[in-house]
This record gives sequence, structure tokens and C-alpha cells, in this order.
Amino acid sequence: MPRPFFQGDPVEIARVIKDSVKQSLKSFHEEARHSLISTPERKLALIIDGRCLMYALDPTLRVDLLGLSLICHSVVCCRVSPLQKAQVNNISCSTTYLLPREELTTILLLVRNTQRPEKESM
Repeated sequence: MPRPFFQGDPVEIARVIKDSVKQSLKSFHEEARHSLISTPERKLALIIDGRCLMYALDPTLRVDLLGLSLICHSVVCCRVSPLQKAQVNNISCSTTYLLPREELTTILLLVRNTQRPEKESM
């Protein structure tokens, strides 16, 4: 399936994408809260890729990202840059001093270009 092609002002396009990420973070957070209220033993995971993470790490959205990640059992960041890994690490480390240890989120950082091993031909 071809990727959508956006035309227009790049700043406006970035603003629209950022607004979309913000809305998604808020709706996923609300959905996760309701899920945990109805089934407290459920373990949730947040999986986010580098492109979405680029917008979620914006200073105006970090609180939303942190809020969602803290109610998840684990957070998986896929295809991220070294700078994004450092930013996610900074967010999680700053949380260490604010929350009891049992409430911290496990963060798994995956290598940027992880590929599946190729199957051997017979």
C-alpha cells in the first residue's frame, strides 16, 4: 500500500501530525485506565516507533507520554535514534526520583535497524 503523500506547508503538516499524536496519547491513556479498572491484573504494553516518538518527545507532549508509559507494564521503542534513546532514558530516570520503585515502567530499547534473520533456503 503506498504511503499517503502530503502537500503543503511542512510546518503545518508537522503541527497536524503532532496534534494527532497528542490526541492518540490521550485516548490510549484513557483506554488503558479503563482497561485496568475493569481488569486490574491485566498487563499492558506500549509499543512506539521512532517517527511517532519524535513527536511524543516534544516538550509539550512528554507529560502525556510519561503518563501513558507509567500505567503500562512495559514500553517498547522500535527503530529509534540514539538521541531518542537518550531522551526516553532521561524521562525514565527523572521519574525514578518522583515515584516509588514498584510503579516504575520497564523500558526496552530496541536497536534502530533490527531485522528478522533470513530463512535458509533448502
